[in-house]
Amino acid sequence: MDNQKKIQDTLIDRYYNEEYDQGSLSCINDDDMEAFDRDMTYMTERLNILSEHEADVDINIMGIIVQAEAIKAKRKNRIENILFICFAAAVLYTIAMLTLSLGIKFIIIFEAVGFVLVPFSLIPISRAVLMRRRHEQ
Repeated sequence: MDNQKKIQDTLIDRYYNEEYDQGSLSCINDDDMEAFDRDMTYMTERLNILSEHEADVDINIMGIIVQAEAIKAKRKNRIENILFICFAAAVLYTIAMLTLSLGIKFIIIFEAVGFVLVPFSLIPISRAVLMRRRHEQ
C-alpha cells in the first residue's frame, strides 16, 4: 500500500512537471501511465468547470437580522398583549365577584380608594421608569 501511494505521488509530480523519481515508475507500463494522465486531465477539467461557475449570490445579512428581530419583537408583543388581557380579565372578574358578594357599596369604596391612592402610587412608578431609562442610556 505504501508503494502504491509513492507511485501515485510520483505520477502526480510527473503530471504537473515537477521533479520526480523515474526509478519508481519503472515498474509501470506506458498504458497505465497514459490512463492515469487521462484521469488527471479529466479531473483537472472538472475542477476548472466547477471554479468557473461561481454562484453570484447576494445575501443581505443585515436585512435577515432585521427581519428576525422584527419577528422576535412581534412574538414578544403578542405574548405581552395576551398576558395583559388575561390579567385585566382576572381583575375585572375579581371586582365583579366582590361586588356580587359585598354589594354595591364595595364599588363606591373601591373607586374612592382608587382615586385617592392611584396618584400617589404613580409617583414612585414614574420615578422607577425614569431611572431605568437613564441606566439604559
